[in-house]
Amino acid sequence: NAVKSMADVFLIPIKTGFGTNLKTAEALLSGKTVVSSLKGMRGYEEFQDLPRVTASDQQEILHQAIRNGLSPGKGEQCILPLQNGPNTKKLLWDHCFAELPSLYGSI
Repeated sequence: NAVKSMADVFLIPIKTGFGTNLKTAEALLSGKTVVSSLKGMRGYEEFQDLPRVTASDQQEILHQAIRNGLSPGKGEQCILPLQNGPNTKKLLWDHCFAELPSLYGSI
């Protein structure tokens, strides 16, 4: 947690793999700058247009977003953590597991 709290930018350069990423949810919840490949945002596409989130597979766009996020003073302008936002329940474990009892009941 100390490393995450000190970070100015979260980088998610995922190119292969399956499923959603806990790293992405944690980065989005942090309220810090998030720079991700499109694959890194899978499952979280609705969040990729938030301020301070850049999702792209174009190298120059990602490089510029990293430079912007690391510019002096950017950390001081950090938005509030998303935990209080309207869609953030989808990023939390409680929400992820909420439907399991009904799924098991239908088996």
